Amino acid sequence: MTSPPPFVGAYPPDGSFWVPSTEAAKYPWRYGDLVTTPADAKSYGAVDSKERPWRALMLTHPSCELGVKGAPNGVQAVRVYWLREVSQRQRTQVILGFAEVNGHTQVTRANQVYLAPVPGHASLGERMYADLRQTVRIPAEVLLAAGRVSAASHDARLAVLRRDVYFRYRWALSLDDVLSLEQVRIESDTAFAGPRPQWAAARTDRS
Repeated sequence: MTSPPPFVGAYPPDGSFWVPSTEAAKYPWRYGDLVTTPADAKSYGAVDSKERPWRALMLTHPSCELGVKGAPNGVQAVRVYWLREVSQRQRTQVILGFAEVNGHTQVTRANQVYLAPVPGHASLGERMYADLRQTVRIPAEVLLAAGRVSAASHDARLAVLRRDVYFRYRWALSLDDVLSLEQVRIESDTAFAGPRPQWAAARTDRS
């Protein structure tokens, strides 16, 4: 198996978090992508307590390419915040994903997924986080019309998957665990769309 990508804490470096904008069109919309909050955000509950639209959304379901399988109740997405909206201590915990407590390393802020700045973006060009507890369901066609801000890299998706699994089931999977599972899934998918990660070539390409 190819070695895991170099991570900083629980996440890949900011510079490899998002697919470069020049390459993004090659990647179908998938789990972990950052999308624009629709104009009619209130209709879908994607507004704050003052009825202001959420800053952005991160896709969390379906886990395959958007549109490959039906989503009769809408695509699930979670709320995205600027990282500066929380305290400095919490920012550090979100970025690292782990903390030492009484001599032991443990997951911190399990529901919060760190998101790197989107290069060149006017409002999302700074560090962010997604809150897995705050979910909405929005029709795929509405999200597609609103537009994708940035496509998550395959390495970033590993980090998001690992976080999501811990949040939902408290399974403390290692990065190697998630990498192995994703490698098998992608290598076995003959209909996989878009560029494959270097660590998961198609089986037909392997000797």
